[in-house]
Amino acid sequence: MSLITTIEQVRDHIGNAIRKEHSLEILTPYLKKTEENLITDLIGQQQLTALYASVSGSLETLKNLVVAAIVWNGYQEAWYQAFYQFGITGVNRTAVKETDNLFRYQEDAILKDIVRKADDAIERLMLFLERNLETFPLYKQSAQFSRNFAYLVSTPGSLQRSLPEVSKSYRMYSVLRLYMDRVELNTVRSTVGSDLYNDLKLKVSTSAALDSNYKKLLILTQDYVAPATLLEAMPWISIQFSPSGIRIMKVFNNLQDENPLSDIQAQSLMDNLRSRIASAKSALRVFLNSVASETVFPDYFHSDLYQAVGSKKWIIPDNSGRKHFRM
Repeated sequence: MSLITTIEQVRDHIGNAIRKEHSLEILTPYLKKTEENLITDLIGQQQLTALYASVSGSLETLKNLVVAAIVWNGYQEAWYQAFYQFGITGVNRTAVKETDNLFRYQEDAILKDIVRKADDAIERLMLFLERNLETFPLYKQSAQFSRNFAYLVSTPGSLQRSLPEVSKSYRMYSVLRLYMDRVELNTVRSTVGSDLYNDLKLKVSTSAALDSNYKKLLILTQDYVAPATLLEAMPWISIQFSPSGIRIMKVFNNLQDENPLSDIQAQSLMDNLRSRIASAKSALRVFLNSVASETVFPDYFHSDLYQAVGSKKWIIPDNSGRKHFRM
């Protein structure tokens, strides 16, 4: 089965750039691949299957968002793999010898617009699900949802709240998520202890109700993990500044989407992230040491990590070998 069965569904989004004649036949393999791979990976097979039926209300809204994501992302892939010619009658598949009809700058501009709209379609779909979780139990019970909420920073929205410099982008979030597991272990777990870390992770993964202390703890741990994750990822990813914030840079078929950060920009960003990480770690420790007790975060309270407020002893600095005495 497929959500897209007519060329009119495609034209509703692409418009007159798509010819009616033979276009669905050309696009179908790319639309089908997008639906079976990308969409299933985003919302889960059960939620997708539920959209094949006649739907209304919130399910209809979800279906429309899914169709838009399929159209633009399938069209994006078709652009790379099929040969098209743009004319007054729309897009037509052509032979190789006929593909030099657009100037490079025109092709570049069209490609960037397609990529932007494909990304935007994914953003709108995932943000709608994020805001309406209780309405879609099939998604909430899926492995895809569990995968997202296996992390303390579990949505693009929470990433942007903790790291405002990053655009609220599912693509950016999905890339950074690859690094979160290791970063969480090296930052939060080592700071709060394994027991409290596992407890908080369980609450997040099961969408458990959080009291005021756990809500504050989650925010502080997100503020710690988010900049640490971007810093960890930076040597391995290409990013750029955009009007909406830092985002992943994409390069397709030798067409580069703007320029990556310069060395000076990258170094400045990394220095800023290190400062944010240090401040976040300090804020997290201060909070835990001030509220932990027999009844509030008892695992941390009874661990070697706990330090009662005011209990730290002052130690005179080691001034040996220094020209000036330091206090």
